Amino acid sequence: MFSSPAKKHKRNSAVEESSRMVFPWVLWHLWKARNGLAFENRVEDPLSIARRAFEEASSWIDAHKLGSSWIGPNTLSEAAWILRDENNKTLLRSHRSYSYSPSKTESDLWSMLWAVESMYSLHKTNVIFEASSEEVRKVLTNPSLFPHFSRNIHAIQSYLSEIEIWRLDHCLPERNEAQDK
Repeated sequence: MFSSPAKKHKRNSAVEESSRMVFPWVLWHLWKARNGLAFENRVEDPLSIARRAFEEASSWIDAHKLGSSWIGPNTLSEAAWILRDENNKTLLRSHRSYSYSPSKTESDLWSMLWAVESMYSLHKTNVIFEASSEEVRKVLTNPSLFPHFSRNIHAIQSYLSEIEIWRLDHCLPERNEAQDK
């Protein structure tokens, strides 16, 4: 798993990510329960309030699978992504081609950039990116070793800094549905 260290430094690291995500929903459901008591004389069980808050918070997590296909430097490279909700229901999908990509790593980076830019444009704030490219992880975790990709790395990092909560997970190529699209 790879996620933005800059985001972690901005937050209190003692507070778990799940607690940060659920906090606004706890407040919202407490407010609704308070209104129910004040205006309808309805008493709610505290555990059911907490359960609804956690369910609501988890429904805002989107999983994003991305894949790319590269055959050689003089052929089209293809990229695809699939956006799913927490129940694995497909919300959106997209596919595109790139004309010149001298290496598989560069093709994978262009795919990652396009996917991250798409999630930013769609105003997604909590995204798990799943990619079968181990090269993308190497480049993004060690950018100083890949100065020839600095433009792509900077652009990816720029978009990721605008997504509130994100992480990049590796998935096996045979489990990456976007890879085959």
